[in-house]
Amino acid sequence: MDIKVKKISTLFFLQLSLGIFFFILGLYGILPGTQESVFSLSDNVRSLEIIFGLLELVCSVILLGGLVLSTRKKMLYSASFVVFCFWAARILISKIILGINPGRRGIYFSPDFATWILILSIEFVVLVSIFIICKTYSR
Repeated sequence: MDIKVKKISTLFFLQLSLGIFFFILGLYGILPGTQESVFSLSDNVRSLEIIFGLLELVCSVILLGGLVLSTRKKMLYSASFVVFCFWAARILISKIILGINPGRRGIYFSPDFATWILILSIEFVVLVSIFIICKTYSR
């Protein structure tokens, strides 16, 4: 396995920051008693939080490994596409399935609509960033 430092660019810093983000988010997901703040899932699904935490750690290894390991672009594209799909699924579960609660008096957002939409927009920024990285490796 060759270790090679790639040319430092804005894409490098985007991938580095996403890798660190997923690493910290993954640690918070698997450590008991640690809240992920705005990225937490519902308190009722601790086992799901641990599963997502482990997957986030794997995502961080993929993103950070892609910065220093000399591997095929096709493999990095596939790995980053998996990260993209995982994050899209996480948005679906955390913001749609667990975040929107229909009630007798209408639809309720968890914790409230303003916070829900703000966190959703942040998660979409992360999703688009992953897409940019994925698209770069597809060339």
